[in-house]
Amino acid sequence: MKNPVELREQRAKLIANAKIIVESAEADQRDLTEEENAQIEAMFSQADTLEAEAVSEETKSKVKAADARLKESAGRRTQPNKLSSVHVSERDRKEAFRAWAMYGTGKVNGDMLGRASLLGVNVASRSLSLSEYRALSKSTSNAPVPSDFTSEYEKKLKFYFPVANAISTFSTADGRDLPFTVADDTSNTASIVAEAGSIATNVDPSFSTITFKAWKYASPIVKVSLELLQDSVIDLESFLAEAFAERFGRGYEAAVVSTNAGSAAPEGLLNGVTASVNLASGNALTLDKLLDLETSVDIAYRTQPNAGWLMHDATWAAVRKLADSTGFPIFIGDLQEGTTPRLLGYPVYVSNRMTSIASPGDNQPLILFGDLSKYRWRQVSERTMTRLDELYAATGEVGFVMLERADGRYLNKDAVKTLNSFDAA
Repeated sequence: MKNPVELREQRAKLIANAKIIVESAEADQRDLTEEENAQIEAMFSQADTLEAEAVSEETKSKVKAADARLKESAGRRTQPNKLSSVHVSERDRKEAFRAWAMYGTGKVNGDMLGRASLLGVNVASRSLSLSEYRALSKSTSNAPVPSDFTSEYEKKLKFYFPVANAISTFSTADGRDLPFTVADDTSNTASIVAEAGSIATNVDPSFSTITFKAWKYASPIVKVSLELLQDSVIDLESFLAEAFAERFGRGYEAAVVSTNAGSAAPEGLLNGVTASVNLASGNALTLDKLLDLETSVDIAYRTQPNAGWLMHDATWAAVRKLADSTGFPIFIGDLQEGTTPRLLGYPVYVSNRMTSIASPGDNQPLILFGDLSKYRWRQVSERTMTRLDELYAATGEVGFVMLERADGRYLNKDAVKTLNSFDAA
């Protein structure tokens, strides 16, 4: 059996030799001769043949390794059409993922290919559907496999997308436009009717439709060295999950905590929200202003379980420094270690995308308060990771890109109000 690595090394030498011919002609500031053109064409023809042979040998190796693994223990003995009874360990899944990530480097061994085959992972494909990969990882085992890429990613995403803890989120299988109908029936109220009296005529509720889009987000390229890819001590899934969670989390936080109108991006939490309270000149934050903001929101909304505050970390620090006439902190009773911080009984969510009271500007929203679940964030469960084999080959690295689609919209902006900085107008 031919060695795929050696075949690719021969291919690389042919391409390098062709490059030398081209560079020589460029140095002489001339076109390629007919003989040189013929040489290069022959080199690339041979290079294509070598690549095809390498792929063929890798496929043979993958099949043989998979067959060997299926026979190596009683727990793995099964017919190909009975893979659902095969137990897949966490190591199987991690090595299958590593095999896919390293496939273009020519450094994947038979054991790794066997594990990938066991899970049904097509290592030759440059794109990996993470939802399908997750399903494959779990459908072949009697118990869920812990800490797969998706669960690690979603867990770490919350650290970089903290406002997600305040708003309402939901997931859809695909990214088609999703109409959401909202009804307003506030004009109909029950009333006392006398015996044999007439019942008031019904006023039809008003309906409006909100359409959730699915904006495509792409991460900046994550470059991973060949040494890191090969190091089995490194949890490659967790490493990439952390990298992508940071990139997407920061992007989503910036989109949600904004004044975006929603025409070319997710609608922002601060878009079109009424400013019910303004600080006085000098922007001194007081208990009275916080109470004014709280009571400016209809009691029907502020008594909902998802009612809460959203503010910058510096603004939250200013709130905690508020003291009574004796200098004793007013809100110390609401700050308990290990729990979500609370203010006037409502949870406090911190996002540094909000304007800071340390640099408030003119008439800028500093605190958002109300039923924050009236803002909904849609995430499409289908996400894809793509492996870039050749882009960084010269530096011994492999690039990875992830694509995901999401959108956010308000269902009811009356449920929230803002406290703004001093309005000089």
